[in-house]
Amino acid sequence: MNCEVKLSSTLSEQNGNSFTIYTPIPRKSFYYLPLSSDFSEKISNEILIENYQKMHSQYIFTNRCEIIIKRILAFAHLSRDFKHYPLEKILCDISNEMMLSEIELTVFSIYLNRFIWPESPNNIFLMFYVLAMGSKNFFLSDLECISLYLNAKIPSFFGFYNAWMFKNSNNLAVSLKELNRNYEILTKVPFDTKFLEYNLYVDSILENSPASVYRKPFWSVIPLPSQMENQDNEDEPFLHPVFSMLPELMEMPEIPFLVANLSFV
Repeated sequence: MNCEVKLSSTLSEQNGNSFTIYTPIPRKSFYYLPLSSDFSEKISNEILIENYQKMHSQYIFTNRCEIIIKRILAFAHLSRDFKHYPLEKILCDISNEMMLSEIELTVFSIYLNRFIWPESPNNIFLMFYVLAMGSKNFFLSDLECISLYLNAKIPSFFGFYNAWMFKNSNNLAVSLKELNRNYEILTKVPFDTKFLEYNLYVDSILENSPASVYRKPFWSVIPLPSQMENQDNEDEPFLHPVFSMLPELMEMPEIPFLVANLSFV
C-alpha cells in the first residue's frame, strides 16, 4: 500500500532547552511512520520522570486489559523456547509502563501475530517494546511524553525502532474491519480461553511471601553472556539487556527478527 507521509514538527521548551520531535500528519490510511526522532540530551531526567509520572498517574490498567493480554498470549504462536518465561507478567508490566489502552493492545495483538517471533527468547523485551511503541504510534497517542521517556531509559532504542518501521512499512497498516474483528475476539464475554500462565502466579507468590528472600532480577541489570562464561548450566534461560547490543544490530544488513510474514490476511 502506497502511503504519502508528511512530517510535522513540535517545538517544546523546558528549562531553556529546546527539543524537536517529528511525527507524521494523520492520513486516511490508518498507518503512520515516524521518519526521524531528534531528542535533546540536555533535558534533565528529573523533568522527564516527572512528566511521565504525571501522565501515568491518570492511567488505569484495568482487569479487562489483563484478560486481553491473556487472550493475546493464548492466540499467539509460541515456540517451546518461550515457555520458560513469565510472558503474561512481562507483557502486563510493559503494557502498564507504556500505558497501552484496550484498543492499542488490540493493534499490539495484530502485530504480534503478523510477524515472526525472534529466534532467541533474549530478544523478547525488545520485541514487546517495539510492538508496543508501534501500537501507540498507530493512533499517535501520547507520543511525545512516552518517546522522551523511552529515549532516556533506553538509549539507541529509536534508531532501532525507526529502522524496523522502515523495513516493515508495507505491513503495518490495519483496517478498521480487522481492528474491530480482533477487538471483539479479545474482549468477548465470558472469558473462555483455556490458557494459564503458571509462571505469573509462582512469581507473584514468591515476591509477596513475607518469609521469602526471593528477588526476581530485572532484565536490564542481568550480565551479558560474555560475563557469564563460567555458568554451570548453559541451557538455563536468562534475560540480558539486549539494548546494549543495538549498535551492533543496526550495522547488520537485515534486522535479525520480526521478519514480515506475508501470509497474513
